[in-house]
Amino acid sequence: MRFTGEFGMTQAYTRSVSRRRLLLPAVLLTLSLMGVTSAFGSSPAELGIWLLAVVVLPLLNLSLKLPKGARVSEANPDKIVVPGSWVPLALMMGLFAIKYFVGYSMALHPELASDSSFATAVTLGYGLFSGAFLARSIHILGSAGSKAAQPAPGAVS
Repeated sequence: MRFTGEFGMTQAYTRSVSRRRLLLPAVLLTLSLMGVTSAFGSSPAELGIWLLAVVVLPLLNLSLKLPKGARVSEANPDKIVVPGSWVPLALMMGLFAIKYFVGYSMALHPELASDSSFATAVTLGYGLFSGAFLARSIHILGSAGSKAAQPAPGAVS
């Protein structure tokens, strides 16, 4: 949790990151899916709910376009300048809280593993938090990519 908190705190400040670093949501998606399958198995219903939740937020973000202000670094075109935000920390803590809550709840009440309402709520939570990370990264990569293709103001094309 310490690493998660420290890493999340760095997200609060404007920073330059490599495009490769924006692939972090792939890791979070994997961990999220592992959380679902380890707690509830590979039920098609739960996997479908998770996938739907993961896909909804990136689609919604096509119109919201969050976060605002990502751009290609002028000093190093291989880097993307990402504006600071507390949202990544909140998302990381939310995922951690879900994982903790599920582990704690299922340790005290193992029968929750077969409770479809509990499984649906947890799966939806995992999917929405992971989808939010994915939505942010897709938008940052997309906005930086489109700005990279445009000539700088005043440039002769």
